[in-house]
Amino acid sequence: MNKWICLKNKEQLYIDIVLVHFDVPLLFICKDEIGKKYLVECIDEEKEMYILSPIDDDTILNLINKEITMRDSIKQGKNHRVIKVEYNFKSKSFEEKDITSDELHNDELPDEGAYLEYLSSDVRDYKKRLKRKKIMPIKYQYEIVLKSPFLKKNNNYDAFSYQNRLKTKTIFDNVFSLERSESFDFA
Repeated sequence: MNKWICLKNKEQLYIDIVLVHFDVPLLFICKDEIGKKYLVECIDEEKEMYILSPIDDDTILNLINKEITMRDSIKQGKNHRVIKVEYNFKSKSFEEKDITSDELHNDELPDEGAYLEYLSSDVRDYKKRLKRKKIMPIKYQYEIVLKSPFLKKNNNYDAFSYQNRLKTKTIFDNVFSLERSESFDFA
């Protein structure tokens, strides 16, 4: 993944996949260090102006499968929050403005009814990874044990241990389901 920009909240974004490229990436997916994804549209390559629209894997798949237009994937309904980013050549940094998708002008959006047409082999592989991620859960098993002494009135230390065992953690696209067992041991 290539580093792209760092947002004002110190959130570093990386280019995950380029969907449309013509001299420069015009439509692409980027994500931050914790996996939050954005659909990014370049609205002016000379001024380096972009629209960043938070997006989930289902919407990305719908876009790639031509079930939703490029415009709809950016707007995602009324009052959808997006970030408008423009490069400031004087300060040599990006400036951001949080707006709703309703505030975007028609000339800042892909054409009405335009679908993602050409799928490169990279985009096809990306689509397969997203589908696999949705279908195949990732399971982690681990145990957390915390032990600490505590003081009683007679100044004797007794051992106190708290055991928290997390049996199984299954992740389905950032949704967690947990099984939990706890036990307390007093010495």
